[in-house]
Amino acid sequence: MGIATALIGILPSFDSIGWWAPVLLVTLRAIQGFAVGGEWGGAALLSVESAPKNRKAFYSSGVQVGYGVGLLLSTGLVSLISQLTTDEQFLSWGWRIPFIFSIVLVVVALWIRNGMEESAEFEQQQREKPAAKKRLPVMEALACDILSGIAAHLWNKETDMNNKGSSLTPAQALEKLDALYEQSVNALRNAIGDYIETGKLPDEKARTQGLFVYPSLSVTWDGSASSNPKTRAYARFTHSGCYSTTITRPGLFRPYLEEQLTLLYQDYGAHISVEPSLHEIPYPYVIDGSALTLDRSMSAGLTRHFPTTELSQIGDETADGIYHPAEFSPLSHFDARRVDFSLARLRHYTGTPAEHFQPFVLFTNYTRYVDEFVRWGCSQILDPDSPYIALSCAGGIWITAETEAPEEAISDLAWKKHQMPAWHLITADGQGITLINIGVGPSNAKTICDHLAVLRPDVWLMIGHCGGLRESQLIGDYVLAHAYLRDDHVLDAVLPPDIPIPSIAEVQRALYDATKEVSGMPGEEVKQRLRTGTVVTTDDRNWELRYSASALRFNLSRAVAIDMESATIAAQGYRFRVPYGTLLCVSDKPLHGEIKLPGQANRFYEGAISEHLQIGIRAIDLLRAEGDRLHSRKLRTFNEPPFR
Repeated sequence: MGIATALIGILPSFDSIGWWAPVLLVTLRAIQGFAVGGEWGGAALLSVESAPKNRKAFYSSGVQVGYGVGLLLSTGLVSLISQLTTDEQFLSWGWRIPFIFSIVLVVVALWIRNGMEESAEFEQQQREKPAAKKRLPVMEALACDILSGIAAHLWNKETDMNNKGSSLTPAQALEKLDALYEQSVNALRNAIGDYIETGKLPDEKARTQGLFVYPSLSVTWDGSASSNPKTRAYARFTHSGCYSTTITRPGLFRPYLEEQLTLLYQDYGAHISVEPSLHEIPYPYVIDGSALTLDRSMSAGLTRHFPTTELSQIGDETADGIYHPAEFSPLSHFDARRVDFSLARLRHYTGTPAEHFQPFVLFTNYTRYVDEFVRWGCSQILDPDSPYIALSCAGGIWITAETEAPEEAISDLAWKKHQMPAWHLITADGQGITLINIGVGPSNAKTICDHLAVLRPDVWLMIGHCGGLRESQLIGDYVLAHAYLRDDHVLDAVLPPDIPIPSIAEVQRALYDATKEVSGMPGEEVKQRLRTGTVVTTDDRNWELRYSASALRFNLSRAVAIDMESATIAAQGYRFRVPYGTLLCVSDKPLHGEIKLPGQANRFYEGAISEHLQIGIRAIDLLRAEGDRLHSRKLRTFNEPPFR
């Protein structure tokens, strides 16, 4: 038994010898099991046979005492080693020491056994052999039982320690994700290059063995008690078991992955593993950033011979909560194929790379907000006390403090090439602000949120214009949406309009407080300009032409404002667990005869846009300070993936 235990201590890992590692481990454990049974039975038999007739029960109790002493000694040894080593050292080699130490126990056990006196019954059968030196059988049995107890405890602890030994730390998991992903991307790029230059087809056998696959990340929880705070909305397990997903661009998502894995590892003692998956990387996603140049004539050939995007494998079943947890436990809301699909679309729609997006997002539906954001952003970059260090603009324009005449360097023609251009005010710690001009309509609002959600932003806010529906409102007043009447219809199939969209308390408070601070209206005075209530979002830009039907519905809903994007953005935030909020500015009052005319609109724009944008920026400052509390438990489903 001791030899088998020692061999476990020097057993190579799965990374070194592959599947032979678990095969050998199971074999050695079986040997341990047989040996424990033999030692236990032999010790009990020897104690009873060697004891005086009136002391047999007492002598045989040494078996149980020895097991308990062995448990204490082995637990003490493991505890000592864990205290003398760091977590990484213990998981790397420290766990092996107790197993290797069993060699010492083997030597001690052999010395005891060689000097032991056999029982009288056995001696009668072996009379020809010389008598052994007299010893105290109860002490000999006790010593043997202690050794058996130590070995038995090590055996019981073996599965847990081997799991810890083979488990990766969050840092190790990230390194392995990087390595496997880069390996697959380089292999795919090289194969595409060979095909373009020589017509060589990729090796099909190598493909079946995982030549082009995404890495797979798995996190397993055994159901034991955790120290996870009940108020945290993410990094939580709903049940024991293995949760997994495929990962793309691990470098881009490193801070996010590190946070999620660290919390699960520390609070649950989760087992982390990284392996090649079964899903190949579609070739279009590795072209950017490489030296490959393609023309349209090559597309058909590449599609035939290389992995491509299959829409049947891309969806939002996990985010929408319609997967079956008994069959599959997802680790995150989006797998690698869904993420890569959206990252490519984000660059297409916004004219900026995914790396530049910041976690705090402002949506607007008017171009003039962009002009004000660019002006303010450039001033922040030049301010040495500002946390903002760069401005990334649609069309590939990059502005820093060294850029001469930065506002002039930002060309209007560049952003006009993109459907929903974006501007990113970047901080050194990646906690800056992204502004996206989504244009007009719920279709655009749904589209940008579908793709932006894979970046797991901390919040998105709608800062735009609306029509005021109440007579008491004035042009330039603000509307803080507490509820939504969803007449946009673009999400009805996945989120029916009768499903309520709750307001997020932290976001509502931040928008309210920011309005008070920026407007300079203290206390109750802010209510003179800020109205809370229901916002209607419609997909009909000319809803005024159906006044009789619209007015009745608005009246029933007690709506205070109407636009074409806000409810869609809020519903998408609800759907994708991204905190959301809406602060609109009244630009006209069509129900009350105040229709937006060119001259009136220009005067309104000059006075209101700067203040409105500053309220949105100040609200982000307040939300940034919320940290983990910003993410709300009210957005979780019953079977929520562990990752945020």
